Parts: sequence; C-alpha cells; structure tokens
Amino acid sequence: MIIAATPLRISVAGGGTDLPVYSDREGGAVVSIALDSYVYVIIKPMFDDYIKVRHKFVENVRHVDELKHEIVRCCLKFHGITSGIEVITTADLPTEGTGLGSSSALTVGLLHALYTYRGETVSEDRLAEEACDVELNMVGSPIGKQDQYIAVHGGITRFDFRQDGAVVVRPVPVPEGVKRELARHLLLFYTGMSRLANPILQEQAANTHANLELLHRIRRRVEPAWEILSGGGDLDEVGAILHESWEDKRRLASGITNGTIDALYGAARSVSNRIGGKICGAGGGGFLLLYVPPEYQTKIRSMFHDLLEARVGFSQAGSRVVSLHEAIRRYQP
Repeated sequence: MIIAATPLRISVAGGGTDLPVYSDREGGAVVSIALDSYVYVIIKPMFDDYIKVRHKFVENVRHVDELKHEIVRCCLKFHGITSGIEVITTADLPTEGTGLGSSSALTVGLLHALYTYRGETVSEDRLAEEACDVELNMVGSPIGKQDQYIAVHGGITRFDFRQDGAVVVRPVPVPEGVKRELARHLLLFYTGMSRLANPILQEQAANTHANLELLHRIRRRVEPAWEILSGGGDLDEVGAILHESWEDKRRLASGITNGTIDALYGAARSVSNRIGGKICGAGGGGFLLLYVPPEYQTKIRSMFHDLLEARVGFSQAGSRVVSLHEAIRRYQP
C-alpha cells in the first residue's frame, strides 16, 4: 500500500495570471501558500485484474478506459496502467468546488504515488509539469499551472510563468516570526457553497483581452507581497493586497461572486478596513479567506458562527509519500 499526502493551497497575490491565455502573452506571477491540510491518495494492487476507484462514488471496472473519473483515468493511462489496481482518495477538508486546488493536489499525489508503485523516483519539476500535462492537455481543464506547482513544491513560494512556457520557482524567504504571525492573522471559512470552476475560468479566459489592465494590476501586487512576507514591510499590507486583488478579481467574470459572498465579505469589512480577503480559487463559492488582525477575530468568528472554520497552518513540504502510521497520526488526539 502506498499513501501520498499532497497539500491544498491558498494564494495571496497574482491569482489568475497563471492562466495560459494571459501568461503565454504577458507573463504571469503568483505567490502561493501550501496548507497543512492534505489530499491523500492510497493505491494498492488488486487481487484480480479489475480497477477499483473509491472517491465520492465507487467504480469497479475491467479496463482503465471504462473509468468515469477523468483525473484517475488519465493518470493511470499516463503511467500505462490499464488494470489490476485500486485507488482511494480522501482529504482533510471539503474539496469539490471549494477553491483550494484539490484537483491538482489529487493529480500530483496520484502521479507521485504511481511512480513509487512502479519503483521509480521523479524530480519536482518533472512531476509538476507532468501534472500540468495531465490536467491541461489530457483532461482539458481550463486552468493554469499555479496549483500543480505549489502542490509539488510546498512552502510559501513565488512562481513566475514565462511567455516561453517555463516556470521559475522561488521560495519566499519568510522569517519564522512573520510566518507565525501570518498564520495567526488568516481565517478560513467554508461558505457551504460549491461550484463548477470550469465555466468561470472559461469566461475569465474569454474576457482576458478586455481585462488586461485588471490582470496587470493583480500581477503587480506579487512584488509588494514578496517584500512584506520577506520581513520588509507591515504585515497588515497583506490584508490590503488581498482586498485590492479581490476588488479586481470579482470583475474578471460574472460567476466569481454572488449576493451571499458579497454579503459575507461586506460584513467582514464593516468591522475594520484592515480586514481583507477573497473567495479562494475560481470563485463562486467554496472557502472564504480573510486576513483579520487578532483584536477583531472574536467578533468575526461570532458573525460567522454558522460557517465552519478550517484551521490555518502551513506545509513546508509539497507532495510526499508517507507511511500509514504517519497518515493516521494526524487524526490522533
């Protein structure tokens, strides 16, 4: 049995500029953070020649081409595995349509586990690019490369997406004290709404030419985010960056926000203009990320008492193959 643990993610600056329709022309940049919350992929050989996949439903088929789960089917075909394997997936947080990069974490984790299953090792850059190939080309998802790269590399990391298709990976040199304070200031609430990201991303891609100035502004905030997280500025400016980026992002496509999201965010901002945030991922639902100075957190939690809150912690590592004992230990008191 092989278990891969791959982190979910949030981003603090540049989100959306990694979409190829923008980055291939203008060059994109993102600062992403790997969370200490994971997608787990478990694989093991089957007794017979069937393929069994346990996700939110169970599939039991004779051949890989019969699988309805696109990511699992494409990952298995990428590795040339056509039968005789079981794949089980689970996660620490709600993942379907919630904006934490779970599809890419699943892709990275499954590819990583399959390399181990075959007795092979793989470099980080190769694993990230192969995950991008599976999602963008084999599955045909209208996404960028941010999620795959942070799932592989982990940490608090800047990614520059160059016009020639290359990705430059630069870990942000965050002092430990800044890292602790950042985690202490971030609150993550589950709105209870999920959404299909593809229609939102397709509309955003179609609007790219009209939204160039918005996307340029979103990308330009990566530099000040780097400076602040490196210890060279006021941490409260992270809240300002999140707020300004959200104000731009919500104009990129019609489905990014809705009345419920606007009401939640407006309520948070009414407490203090030092509070900033956004809906994670493509938008339309999922997790609401807020930067909240500690003196306002009790009030925010009281206002959002009917929403589930996820603990915010950071993962220095990206995707890892772990032992069963290590995986179980996360759930022991």
